Amino acid sequence: MKKLICILLSVIMCLCVPVFANADEACDCGHAPVVLVRGFGSPMFAVQEDGTQTALVSLATEDIMAMIPDIMAALGKLTLGDDVGFAKAVKGIVDGIADNLYCNPDGTSKNNIAVLANTEVTAEVHLQTEYRFDLNQGGNAGLYVFEHDWRLDPTATADRLHAYIEEVKAVTKHEKVVLVAHSQGNIVATSYLAEYGNDSVEKVLFTSPAYQGLRLVGQLFTRDVSIEGKASAVTEFLDTFMRLNMDQQSIVTLIGVLDEAGVLDAVVGALDLFLDSTLDALYDYVLIDLFATMPGIWGFVPDAYYEEAKTVMLQKEEYKQIIPVIDAYHYGVQTEVPELLADLEKENIPFYIVAGYGIAPIPVYEDAVYQSDMLIDTDYMTLGATCAPTGELLSYEGDMLPAYFSPDLLIDASTCLYPDRTWFLRYQGHLDMCGAYDAFLSWLILSEGQQTVFANETYPQFMQCNEHAAFDAVTEPEEKDERSYFVRLFCMIIDFFKNAVAKLFGGFELKLPEISC
Repeated sequence: MKKLICILLSVIMCLCVPVFANADEACDCGHAPVVLVRGFGSPMFAVQEDGTQTALVSLATEDIMAMIPDIMAALGKLTLGDDVGFAKAVKGIVDGIADNLYCNPDGTSKNNIAVLANTEVTAEVHLQTEYRFDLNQGGNAGLYVFEHDWRLDPTATADRLHAYIEEVKAVTKHEKVVLVAHSQGNIVATSYLAEYGNDSVEKVLFTSPAYQGLRLVGQLFTRDVSIEGKASAVTEFLDTFMRLNMDQQSIVTLIGVLDEAGVLDAVVGALDLFLDSTLDALYDYVLIDLFATMPGIWGFVPDAYYEEAKTVMLQKEEYKQIIPVIDAYHYGVQTEVPELLADLEKENIPFYIVAGYGIAPIPVYEDAVYQSDMLIDTDYMTLGATCAPTGELLSYEGDMLPAYFSPDLLIDASTCLYPDRTWFLRYQGHLDMCGAYDAFLSWLILSEGQQTVFANETYPQFMQCNEHAAFDAVTEPEEKDERSYFVRLFCMIIDFFKNAVAKLFGGFELKLPEISC
């Protein structure tokens, strides 16, 4: 009996050794490693037969020279009004430039494509004390950056993300990671949560999330494209998009002058006539072949457009092979995002949503009045925010501004699914991140427990970037410049000459005429 007890105790001790050893090896740095899931546009390369990597899209001089016959043919067909001939010629040009982008009818890549390598998983990355988020150039710090092929099935990409997270956990000796996703990266992140659950996640940051799609892509995939009468909408889009960059205001002013003079309307009208006559042919011979078999792009189609988009884009019998792939994401992930967030809340896992607003949408569809971050609609990013149509303000009853109501009267965040956890950045371009963004996200990452929009006065719910250095609270409706663009151009010219004279005669006291603008 004693011998049996000894054997059992020995077995128990042997089983416990790995547990104790693992506990001794656990990282005691006090913060989980951060995995950033990049969005659309991760650098990719074509892999040649000898294993060398070349540019995904070829625009070398010799390639452009080789396309000259197709370019001349396209211009000739366009001049003759041959829409089908024009589209076929454009198809030749697209094939020459972007042949590596094409996917098979089942949604897999037609060519051997390599994605930029993920951040090498070493403990040193995690031990950096400051985070830097560079969504354009890849100059990130303190982050394990996950790259992916943005064309492919996000649910399959989620499998790769799972493997990467497991590697990060093993190397850093942590049981969980902080998951930060940007743009299309949110499609991959929610696919991961749907497939693998929340066990390996300490908190989640959804920044500029595309997890509910984009109206722009929904309209494009249902052929609902028109720029008729959109001259003023073009001006509005540029004005709001370039609002924070004073160097670009001269461009907006010049466009506005063309708009008020009727020139822009004529140009837009001519482009609309061109689209009206050639768009169907371009879809049939170019756009459908290029985009219809990319599951990653289908992830951008909102639920309201999805079934119609399949009817429009998948008329070719062989392309219907992709339907099970895109349905699995759409109905298994995109439409389940509210439930995925509810699961995070139920398990007390902090999560946050950060969205841009105040920028008019790209004006290529009929009801282009929704606020956006230039690409993604604010109401989709925030799961239900009530947004004032472009050029208008919201109203409210009573003397006090309601809770979750933006002081500039553009957003009512009370209708968001999670108003306490949703921040809004005014005039924040989709990739044009403010210099204060690093500090803001770092606070969310390093803070303990679930923070809210009321927790830190430095980061109120509605913010605007100040000189690309800090966030300021949005405090009141922006004063609208009621001057005509002709007057603005005149004032801009006067200011230019005043500055030039001041620099030229800096040592002299000159009395310049006062001109009020």
